Amino acid sequence: MPYDFPQCLVGRVAPEVYSRWLQPKAVVHVKRDRTRGNTNATTTEYKQAIHCAVVKSSGRDAYTGEELNWSLISQYDNKKSKALGRSYKKELALLPTVDHVGDGLGKPDFVISSWPHQ
Repeated sequence: MPYDFPQCLVGRVAPEVYSRWLQPKAVVHVKRDRTRGNTNATTTEYKQAIHCAVVKSSGRDAYTGEELNWSLISQYDNKKSKALGRSYKKELALLPTVDHVGDGLGKPDFVISSWPHQ
């Protein structure tokens, strides 16, 4: 992993799990932002920005301050979500996710948050 493993995640998630989570999060946001018109978006730059957001978060939701459940990253299951609906999503309420600060047209700027509690 080209980045130092965030201290706030030590003992919460394995470094290789974090690394596997980081890549697709960056790819999804790059794809979304390119669709919005940001032709300069790169996966490398977005990975760095997301990683910085994780470090800055200290493992907490940027909006609520709640401790996020990092053991849930990369655990979302579309089939279970479709079958169980809101009850499944409620189980994942503290799943860390990446949220844009701006409109995605400039330099990448993110915060880490959780899904809204339902």
